[in-house]
Amino acid sequence: MLSGIFWILCSGAAWRDLPERFGPWSTVYQRFRDWRDEGTFDQVLERLHVRLNQEGLIDLDTWMSLLMRIIRLKEVIDSTGLARSTIYKYIAEGTFPRPVPLGDRCVGWVGSEVQDWILARIEERDLAEGATARATRHLSMAS
Repeated sequence: MLSGIFWILCSGAAWRDLPERFGPWSTVYQRFRDWRDEGTFDQVLERLHVRLNQEGLIDLDTWMSLLMRIIRLKEVIDSTGLARSTIYKYIAEGTFPRPVPLGDRCVGWVGSEVQDWILARIEERDLAEGATARATRHLSMAS
């Protein structure tokens, strides 16, 4: 199960494209969501990072600094493809990461929060496409 989750995260593939050797994609995806929502997946990653750091295979300080990297509006726009006005509209709606005040008239975003927002959009797309594929398959069987 965990191998299937890591395969998806490393490959960037859609959940429905998970090779059969990992089991049904929907089961692997549901387990990932459950673990993510419960905080279990974060605990697994945290322990993995600590172990890799202890064995000298990863520099945890560098890893953490990458996760906490602050990005400016231009990079947010480039990463998301959204217009500035749309970003601020989503912030007002509470559906986009809030910026961090950096000075009197200067803000930035936590890069990993913006990336998480993008990944959530990909997840929504993949679920919608999976539902469409199931509905189409169901209709073709009925005829």
